[in-house]
Amino acid sequence: MVRFVLIMAAVLLGLFLFFRWNYQVNTSQPDGDSAPFTSSVTLPLV
Repeated sequence: MVRFVLIMAAVLLGLFLFFRWNYQVNTSQPDGDSAPFTSSVTLPLV
């Protein structure tokens, strides 16, 4: 049970960091070069 909780916490933390990094990349580069890639990565996950 404890191992399951630790794994879930690690997965949630990884997803949170990934979305935060993806959001920073998407907003810091508004030229549109990486925007289609990031949107195609985040949309199926959301």
